[in-house]
Amino acid sequence: MSGKKGIYLFCVIEADSPQEFGTITLLKKERDVYTVNRDGYAMVVADAPVDVYEPNRKNLKSHQDVVTKVMERYDIIPMSFGNVLEGKKDVHILMEKLQDQFEEIFPKIRNKFEVGLKIIGKKEWLSEKVSQQPGMKELKSKAASKPEDAAYYERMQLGESAQIYDQAS
Repeated sequence: MSGKKGIYLFCVIEADSPQEFGTITLLKKERDVYTVNRDGYAMVVADAPVDVYEPNRKNLKSHQDVVTKVMERYDIIPMSFGNVLEGKKDVHILMEKLQDQFEEIFPKIRNKFEVGLKIIGKKEWLSEKVSQQPGMKELKSKAASKPEDAAYYERMQLGESAQIYDQAS
């Protein structure tokens, strides 16, 4: 872990004044979740070390818990997991660069909500389809040979490959 302080990013909301969202555990320490505001928008953040955040279940759940909590009160543009900037000045610079996109996106998502879709299929059918794709057997065996947390990137590649297969079908 680097000891350098930074600001972990969760999502962007529309807000003119500073907001607080309780605390979150990041890297085994309770941290306040608050906003960095600029021109009617606010980045929901927490002070945290500039570090590599392992995409394990606990860290991903912490990130998602904050996003879910903020979604209870605001329309949001989520930030992907593990983004850390060095300071508030960098957050302001990022928000300035994304200002046009915020102005385009927020009217489209205002008063809308997210719906999850779960599809259940037969494992045998999926295994057959996956095994027919070039390179999939190798990726699958790499992922299976590692512990779940360590095989994150291989599982991502498998998912992307399956998505490409689905689009080509």
